[in-house]
Amino acid sequence: MEADKVRVMVRVRPFSSRELADSPDEYAASIVSMNGGGKMDILDQDREVKRQFRFHETFWSIPEEQRQYTSAPFASQEDVFNKTGAVAVEEALKGYNTCIFAYGQTGSGKTHTMFGSKYNPGIVPMVLDSLFESIAKAEQGQWEYSVEVSFMEIYNEKVRDLFKENPRVNRVKSTPGKGVQVEGVTKLALMSAGDVKDAMSRGVESRSMRDARMGPASSRSHMILQIDLTATNPVLKKQRHSRINLVDLAGSVRVKTGYTDSTLTWILSESLGGNSKTMMIATVSPAESN
Repeated sequence: MEADKVRVMVRVRPFSSRELADSPDEYAASIVSMNGGGKMDILDQDREVKRQFRFHETFWSIPEEQRQYTSAPFASQEDVFNKTGAVAVEEALKGYNTCIFAYGQTGSGKTHTMFGSKYNPGIVPMVLDSLFESIAKAEQGQWEYSVEVSFMEIYNEKVRDLFKENPRVNRVKSTPGKGVQVEGVTKLALMSAGDVKDAMSRGVESRSMRDARMGPASSRSHMILQIDLTATNPVLKKQRHSRINLVDLAGSVRVKTGYTDSTLTWILSESLGGNSKTMMIATVSPAESN
């Protein structure tokens, strides 16, 4: 991670039941091909390579039962976490700000990659578990840790607090000595990963209910889990702060680079430059129709 402050990865999801049913052949054929070495090919109808891309990591998540021919190893949720979330936790404990984005069109597997499900958790719940396990080990030494978590949604450049039952719009501001802050946003002080998971599940459910009402417009909202970590060493009289941002980007959004271009990049500015480590996972569908 030292050599690359920004790492770009790609993950192909399994075929959906609709995509399998729509296939004219007995088995749907993926237009995406991977070899496990960071290379991704896009194939034409004749299975010839049409375009090639290189990434730091590629994740092949199409299961064997969908009958695709590939030399790439299957990538589980845990495999993806080990290359992303585990790295983010390790770097945050050293005092670096870290950020993980999931990016891709609606339905490409972004939310599954980031949040997963109860029995197949994604990066976010595994980061929380790993962070507290790592803190428990680290606190056997001289360092003491405190953790605060915020959960936000950005829609039409407005920030809503997903930890609140009726989220209102919150203002973003930059404060000397404190950096970029979302005014009035809930910060849960945590003692364990379980403290936040129930509240986070309610936030995701609340967002999903709004998504159902909004229809296609829902794909334009971002979801951010922000973890603030403070490490204190009373013996050395030292303190360090770091932040982990875990982001489920809006469907097909263009990632902007200027920090004042959007509310999203302003909120994430401290994790997109300086002493930060950033990982982006592009999620793609294997189906030609997408």
